[in-house]
Amino acid sequence: MLHLRPDVTPARFTTGLSQAIRSGEHKAWEVVRARPALVIRHAGRFRGTITLKAAPVRARSAGHAPSDVVATIGGKASERVLVLRYFVYLLASKLGEHVEGFYVPVDEPS
Repeated sequence: MLHLRPDVTPARFTTGLSQAIRSGEHKAWEVVRARPALVIRHAGRFRGTITLKAAPVRARSAGHAPSDVVATIGGKASERVLVLRYFVYLLASKLGEHVEGFYVPVDEPS
């Protein structure tokens, strides 16, 4: 769940990220699919994907503001944590001017 800065829209964020990856600005990532949702994959040995799409409009919850973009991690369960680590680095170090904050909801194991 990503919170964008006030002047950044979800469409502008995903389009800009897609263009930056394709132009080589973020060499560790590759675009798998750009529409209807942006799907990116780490170019290293971990092949999990991250799907980014605009969050549905929801009412404010008690814990935090509603997110602007939802990121979903796919792939092998053993690789998801490692792909998440690389994605958090991308958000914190390269996309800080667009992203205000993020949080990671953790599902309870069944």
